Amino acid sequence: MDYSKNINEVKILLEKVSKDIVTSNSNNGYSSQKQKILRIFKTTGGDNYNQESIELRLIVIDSLYSTNMGKRYFPFEDLSSEIYSLGANEKEVIKKIQSFRNSPDTALNIFNMFDDKEYGIQKNGKSAGGAKSLLSKYFYFQLMMDSADKIGFPIYDSLAKNMYQPVCNYVGLTGKRKLSSTIDINIFSYLNMMKELAAKLDICGQYPLQNFDILDAYLWRMGKFSEGNFSLLLNKEEYLTLIKAFNLYGYEKEEKNTADVNILLKEEMLKGYKRVLDNEIFSELWIHWLHLFGRMENENNGQ
Repeated sequence: MDYSKNINEVKILLEKVSKDIVTSNSNNGYSSQKQKILRIFKTTGGDNYNQESIELRLIVIDSLYSTNMGKRYFPFEDLSSEIYSLGANEKEVIKKIQSFRNSPDTALNIFNMFDDKEYGIQKNGKSAGGAKSLLSKYFYFQLMMDSADKIGFPIYDSLAKNMYQPVCNYVGLTGKRKLSSTIDINIFSYLNMMKELAAKLDICGQYPLQNFDILDAYLWRMGKFSEGNFSLLLNKEEYLTLIKAFNLYGYEKEEKNTADVNILLKEEMLKGYKRVLDNEIFSELWIHWLHLFGRMENENNGQ
């Protein structure tokens, strides 16, 4: 089967998403949160870089990305200590993260941070577990502090893992291990999988964003469509317009078996989006999501 048309479709979207982010045309929740985190990294860098600043960064990322580390006892102290041990200044830490990304088997200390060490404790004093997602997000933002780095670091989270296989199927990257939010793979495998997908889509420094930044932006958006969770894809006014268009404004879940807003909103979108919003990139991404999951009969719903 010739997948060139599908690959080209994805690449066109990558370019549009990249341009949308770089030109700041998008003032949705996701873009706003990302900029807040980057500002925290900038103000806590240089002479202000220390374990306390690392801890502050982790707390902000955890809060805005909902990684739920804050539900543990003392997780940020533990994780910030591990990160600070990589180097007393950011330049040294960045170089070590880049070395690990490029050749994971040569930096076992960082591998152990992802897959062997645990951070924080439970109420009863027992270990609370690892922190792959939060640690990958920290590395993702840390590498953005190096303007010369064109590759970046992939975010390890459920949205990216859930979308990995559908996207691979769509672009003809077959024979790869299936990922989902319930499958816990080590960071070696995850890095290799994301590198292969980036190579298949020819994400090789041709966008103004880092390679893994644009790949994450794409996978994250597709994952949000799959969840029916559109609030961070839109600004406040657009989101209110959308839920009002489908008569979901003021809806409340009445009982345990009642569907939540995300489920109902996705159902209404599938029935017929009909370009409710004047948001071109949102509409194009929605149509692409329909293609990705074989819902071709709804192709014209976004027109």
